[in-house]
Amino acid sequence: MRGFGNPTTNSFNDASLGSFAYLVPTDWATSGLPGAAGCTSNLLPTTCAPFQAAVQGLIQNPRAAVDPQAQTLIYWINDGGTFNKGFLKIDGIDWNTSYDWEWGNLGAFNIGMVGTYYLHRKGQNVAGASIDDDYHTTINAGAVNESRGVSTLPTFRYRPAWAGPTVRGR
Repeated sequence: MRGFGNPTTNSFNDASLGSFAYLVPTDWATSGLPGAAGCTSNLLPTTCAPFQAAVQGLIQNPRAAVDPQAQTLIYWINDGGTFNKGFLKIDGIDWNTSYDWEWGNLGAFNIGMVGTYYLHRKGQNVAGASIDDDYHTTINAGAVNESRGVSTLPTFRYRPAWAGPTVRGR
């Protein structure tokens, strides 16, 4: 699950996000809906009846903060919801270790640690996009200080624990 709808100059021009995170009038051109024949230009949103119906539905929502008179000034709709369009697969080694001992009258002691060593974190944001491994990436591609196969995330996570002394009765 990922949120794609944060409008920035990079995300708005990303073709892989088209027709689900950013909606423009031409997205309705092949929908077969009445009035879809007018959905040929994103610069003329008022000629696309399905787009105008969608905008009107959003404006009429009681939680909408948009003035209804602005309906003809809206050129695109941003869906800021969370989508499941890709995948994430994480490979690693989970481990734990502990050691128990007893020191006579001092009591019983325990020390241990649990953790994970991550090997791969492969993900694809949307179908057809590149599959990236966040633990084996190229940083500053093409620059003088390019680094290949560098991890930008922590590969080792652990939690130590200890207990003691537990005094036993005589």
